[in-house]
Amino acid sequence: TAIIIPSSTETPILENLIVTAGERHVTFWWRLGQNVSSQRGLFGKEECDTIMSVASGSSGVCVTGSYKGTLLIWHNFKAVSNVKNHYGDMPNEVGWYPHNSPIQAMWAILGTVDVMNESNESQELIEGLSTSSRYITGDKEGLVAIWRLVLNKNWELRLKLVSLLDVNLLLPQSLSPSVRSVTERDGTILLGTLGCEIYEVFLDNIPSLEESFEVLKNKMSLSPHHP
Repeated sequence: TAIIIPSSTETPILENLIVTAGERHVTFWWRLGQNVSSQRGLFGKEECDTIMSVASGSSGVCVTGSYKGTLLIWHNFKAVSNVKNHYGDMPNEVGWYPHNSPIQAMWAILGTVDVMNESNESQELIEGLSTSSRYITGDKEGLVAIWRLVLNKNWELRLKLVSLLDVNLLLPQSLSPSVRSVTERDGTILLGTLGCEIYEVFLDNIPSLEESFEVLKNKMSLSPHHP
């Protein structure tokens, strides 16, 4: 997995920073004169898991998705936030972390990073959404999540869950709903699955968080194998 991070005003020398990631590593690369320099990403207290996907929607920041379903926010070569730590384990009105399987696909929409409080109120998340930095993540179980990158009152980077989509509920029904690719343009999302289907989904048609939580809670209650 490899991407290019937009140049940051904080580190202008690191123009067109390239990120490569894979089995238990994240590496940042940049041009230094006629040479290429690199820096291994510092996981710190976070588990050094295998990285399945990576994307960048703002200067100097990238997000990685792992085999165990973990989303990490990276800044200045360091993992600065584990998104799961700020959400609960079950769907509810306050918030829920949706990924419990490998995050195999990710797409970033370039935009601003705004300051917001720690609440997950839908109205606040929607305000300014169209011009904000957003991420779309898809996992092996067929869940697709849309996130907004923000700063909290302490100027710490956070991903806020905006909306959810379950590929298992799309028609015609997928032969294998595992999400293998995702892209977005002009409000339209294209999803590629392991079943060789391509779904076209309009952002405006994705259910609200409250509606998504209710559907997923009902689905989980009918599945005896769900943790």
